[in-house]
Amino acid sequence: MGQAFISRCSADVGAGRTTSVRYIRRRDNYHKPFGITLLPQLAQSIESQFVSQLADNLNAELVLRMIRNQDEAVQWLGYTYLFALLERTRHLAISYIRMLRSPALYGVTVDYQDDGPLLVQKRADIAHSAAVLSEKCNLLKYERHSGKFQSTELGRIASHYYVTYNSMSTYNQHLPTMWTLELISVFALSSEFKLIPVRQDEKVEFGKLLEKVPIPVEESVERERER
Repeated sequence: MGQAFISRCSADVGAGRTTSVRYIRRRDNYHKPFGITLLPQLAQSIESQFVSQLADNLNAELVLRMIRNQDEAVQWLGYTYLFALLERTRHLAISYIRMLRSPALYGVTVDYQDDGPLLVQKRADIAHSAAVLSEKCNLLKYERHSGKFQSTELGRIASHYYVTYNSMSTYNQHLPTMWTLELISVFALSSEFKLIPVRQDEKVEFGKLLEKVPIPVEESVERERER
């Protein structure tokens, strides 16, 4: 029997419960569909974190010309995990609006009580906020009156090279006044490097490396920027 490759993902099946989906592919049956086993487990329901990354995703969709204006962004949000929730029982699949199931978590306040079950205005406000944020980072141009989006060169660069809007904002702020040696320091501020750890057993090697690099590093490797 060939070696099994196993990966897992989780999907909501109700408040306080998730289903762990195990995909098994065997080397000797590579051409056959995945075998799927559902393993109910007690856990907290999985909620969407999409809003925190919405500016980057909106920019990517704009660059791909999948979204051209706010109305299309509202429609697009309706297909995302943020908005839709599908619950499966033994005999029935039921679709819910995720944001209505946890209104406090997703900022669905009493101001949206007349918005209707599809939360069109809430989605429009989310799309507007993401567009405004992207515009401040020079990733797109946003015409408020018509709701039209227009991609910029910086937006296309950010999308093609997976650069976050936070990093692009940093570059916009510092690069115009930087000398060549200072450019490395600016790129070190990129949010992509934020979670790079320095292990205890690597500090000696880093100390030796700091003595050899052609550009002086004045701070400790413990600091996030210096890593």
